[in-house]
Amino acid sequence: MTNFLRILFVVITIFISSNGYCATTPTNIVVVLDLSDRLLSPGQAEKDLAAIGAMFSSFEESVRKQFFVKSKDVFSVILIPQRGSKLNAESYERRLRLDMNAIPVAEKNRRFMDFKCQLPATLKSLYQQAQKGTQPSDYFGVDIWKFFNESINNHLAQTARNKVLLLTDGYFDFENDWHTVHSKTRYTSSRFLSSLSGIHWKKTAEAKDLGIYPIQNKLIAMELVVAGFNAKSTDQFELDKLKYFWQKWLNECGVRQFKLLSNVNASKFGSSIKNAI
Repeated sequence: MTNFLRILFVVITIFISSNGYCATTPTNIVVVLDLSDRLLSPGQAEKDLAAIGAMFSSFEESVRKQFFVKSKDVFSVILIPQRGSKLNAESYERRLRLDMNAIPVAEKNRRFMDFKCQLPATLKSLYQQAQKGTQPSDYFGVDIWKFFNESINNHLAQTARNKVLLLTDGYFDFENDWHTVHSKTRYTSSRFLSSLSGIHWKKTAEAKDLGIYPIQNKLIAMELVVAGFNAKSTDQFELDKLKYFWQKWLNECGVRQFKLLSNVNASKFGSSIKNAI
């Protein structure tokens, strides 16, 4: 029976190829994780898992449309580096990556299903190890600005449709102020938000041209969703400020397609991601 199925699979593959099915642009789905103290937000791990599940569902739809055998799609989960963290990020990133183009045709279906079955357990293990304690000081910060400036292009492809989901609370924070770089009124940290208060915060920001410092390297084209914006302060305008400066920064960095989503409950979070991509 096994040999029969293999032969049938090869016959189907030849049939698909010989009948001129149009080659589609590969889809490269990248999920980027901020595993800092944002995980202290109630239910955040469950929300992240719902979001990642939505992205994998989109990946699966693309793969199935190409009958598995024609798929050159890629799915990967990337962890923004955390200085001092003992979490084995490289090991998790290897286990959370599936490149359909690198898999022999006869094995694509099986390898895909194996990955799909193992994904929930791998993600559960990752988030269990990422949760370090109950206080912000128990967590290592992430440098979102540096990741975009130095690393994100490594996970994108010029010849693919790049769909990127960044799960973050929206803050450009790091443990130490010395890590922040600034030029005139632009910063690589979002700590300046606290200097803007009151209903006229936007007018002040525009007058001073405050913002996040644009990255120095040209980004490969992507469709970006930044999800999970969550205010840490009681300022009623905090979310508006976060999204305003993110929009300004992404525009100045040359990102043409992006959506910014707030933190909501797990069921709505997953569906909002699905709709956004």
